[in-house]
Amino acid sequence: MSDDKKPAVMDRRALFKTLAGRAPKKEETPVPDVPAEPDPLFLSGMDAYRAGDMEKAVADLRPYVRANQRHVEARRRLGHALYALGQHIQAKVEFETALKKTPDDPFCRLVLGLALLRMGKTEKARTAWENLALPENPGLEKALREDSGDPARMAAAIETALAADAAFLA
Repeated sequence: MSDDKKPAVMDRRALFKTLAGRAPKKEETPVPDVPAEPDPLFLSGMDAYRAGDMEKAVADLRPYVRANQRHVEARRRLGHALYALGQHIQAKVEFETALKKTPDDPFCRLVLGLALLRMGKTEKARTAWENLALPENPGLEKALREDSGDPARMAAAIETALAADAAFLA
């Protein structure tokens, strides 16, 4: 027996791509979720968010999120700032993207549901809140479970309960 190495096994798609002159990409090194050093845009956006200046937070966090698409915390804060500014469709997109990375994030699910509710999609909002447990905030959980029939009134009740829980928003 010889010491010859066996040729690499290639699936059909890779074989056809190779024959067509488009060899499969080599495995790339993984991109980290969070940059090693904090970015000034991120820090400025987070400071503005904490100070309640949502317009500045969006202005700083949006380009940061574009450059660091895997940074879930920046995306969460951008989504909430967009929601606070009444840009519900854009907030929905940010939260849906964040939930792909962290599907059990209660903050993302809660505010995604609020954005959907403000857009008039009550059933989709209920789906976002399905099995969402918030034992540390019974007032918020109660507001989620109540159905007033009016999406705007329901959203206002949830927002009031959410505003009362500063720790949840931090």
